[in-house]
Amino acid sequence: MGCNTYRDFVIVNMSNEIIEVEYDVLWIKVGDSSPNIMSIEEFNSEKSEWKSPNQSENSYIIDEKNNKIKVRIMPNQVFRIMTVDIDKLKRYDDEKFRIKSLKITGKQGEVTLSGNQVFNNFQQEVRNWSLIDENAPTFIYYYKEQ
Repeated sequence: MGCNTYRDFVIVNMSNEIIEVEYDVLWIKVGDSSPNIMSIEEFNSEKSEWKSPNQSENSYIIDEKNNKIKVRIMPNQVFRIMTVDIDKLKRYDDEKFRIKSLKITGKQGEVTLSGNQVFNNFQQEVRNWSLIDENAPTFIYYYKEQ
């Protein structure tokens, strides 16, 4: 049996404000019908699981025609933007990494990333535990107030 090489890409809202995350993907994957979220506290504990958000709190839009996803992330929430089999991801432009552009908007302004910037702005961190497998790195983008 081989090692599990799936890795989460997450956005952590460390601010005291609601942020809006909008991203373009190469294609909409089955299961993208709702985002996955959890609190930072849960994310940092060993007993956590991804949840579908309350639509009234974390409103989201899945535009299958234009391959766009938009979701609101509450303060101190973590949003799983995608999971990738990292061993099969050889380079950014591989279709396994589906995010073409990413825009994060908050009260202080917006951050817009495209192409290689998207992939390169996620920091790889090995935590003491992982929802996927023990000591698996997670790719994290931290949104903080400016």
